[in-house]
Amino acid sequence: MTNYQNYKNIIFDFGGVLLEIDYRKTEDAFCELMGDGSHAGFSQASQSDLFNLIEVGAISNDAFRQGLRDLFQKSDVSDRELDLAWNALLGTIPRDWFEHVKAVGETRRIFLLSNTNAIHLDEVYREMERSLGSVEAFESAFEKVYYSHRLGLRKPHREIFETVIQENQLDPKDTLFIDDSIQHIQGAKELGLGTHHLTGLITDLQFL
Repeated sequence: MTNYQNYKNIIFDFGGVLLEIDYRKTEDAFCELMGDGSHAGFSQASQSDLFNLIEVGAISNDAFRQGLRDLFQKSDVSDRELDLAWNALLGTIPRDWFEHVKAVGETRRIFLLSNTNAIHLDEVYREMERSLGSVEAFESAFEKVYYSHRLGLRKPHREIFETVIQENQLDPKDTLFIDDSIQHIQGAKELGLGTHHLTGLITDLQFL
């Protein structure tokens, strides 16, 4: 059995680890908004290139919205309707999860590494303010936070892991990566990081 207490550094994913996520809600919202079959473009396991592009900041919010209209052949859908459907997967930040992670950060170096995009992050920032009082209250718990669309890189590509490792002079063998997506776990393993794959929407982080 792995002794997770031996790791000096921990890199946390965000959605599905510290933020409740339900991909089915966005799949269902797109289906209701765009029609049957629209869910095929997006899921946790795979997604169309349009979603990959916004996650690395390669297209603007407006270009993403227009891309959704083109993808699903629905020209009459408003920006607000698209944003509501796109954000439907986002849940809350459970306070007890967050407080435990803060406590872990008192004895170890902790980082946040998230595949996200500007539309989602705006809504997540509002959730931080609702749940924790401010964005700073959340982000200051980590030595550094990394959002894919600001880096121009995304998991599971090795370059994003290399960026975190090199910028913070981390030894992979002393570093644990926690994520709820198996493809991201596999990417981290290729660089020699310790890994823990979380499953389910409600997960106990007391193993740390």
